[in-house]
Amino acid sequence: DYSNTVMLDRCLGWQGVCIEPNPHLSLLDEAYRSCQVFQNCVDVDGMSQRPFVDRNGKEEFRADCLPLGEILRRANLQGKRIDVLNIDVEHQELAVLNSLVFTDFDIRVIIVEVTRGARFLEVDSVLLPAGYAKVAVLGRDVVYVKLEELQLNELAAWPLLSRTPDAEPVKALMPEGWAAMHQRVLDEELEEEMRRERKAVYEGLRRTR
Repeated sequence: DYSNTVMLDRCLGWQGVCIEPNPHLSLLDEAYRSCQVFQNCVDVDGMSQRPFVDRNGKEEFRADCLPLGEILRRANLQGKRIDVLNIDVEHQELAVLNSLVFTDFDIRVIIVEVTRGARFLEVDSVLLPAGYAKVAVLGRDVVYVKLEELQLNELAAWPLLSRTPDAEPVKALMPEGWAAMHQRVLDEELEEEMRRERKAVYEGLRRTR
């Protein structure tokens, strides 16, 4: 009921890859989805037997983590077109994105479930310089589309695009000082989030460990 992609394979017949570390949920994927299932977690370092715990701190299961790029390579997707990449990883979206070399894969649309606040800006910091445009915010899901895809379908005319050789991806030319300004706004947002969290702890609205 909460999957962004189940309709794509069950109703439209798309082929895909499902990455699910929880062994109980991965069995459901294998039973009811047409996707190739990898029972892994995703991170940059590839941690073995990473423990996952419930809200009470009790260990529920363990899983081997791999970089996203490695899983996509094992699925034989390197150099191939990937129409949609959907990321829903409970606050670990940066670890997933940072484990991927974007030039190794032709990913057209990326949908990321993002926690409101600074995390919106942190995801922008990764995807905008990599040649994607943020085109929609649908609840907690943020949709990014490859600039090349927008150009090919004449959905937008972008005046500030890098002039790269044919083999290189199209990227937006960020204004001078953009990175520093973006980081400053991000730091301010993070500081404000920490201030609100400290206030909640002082007022007894958060439990401390």
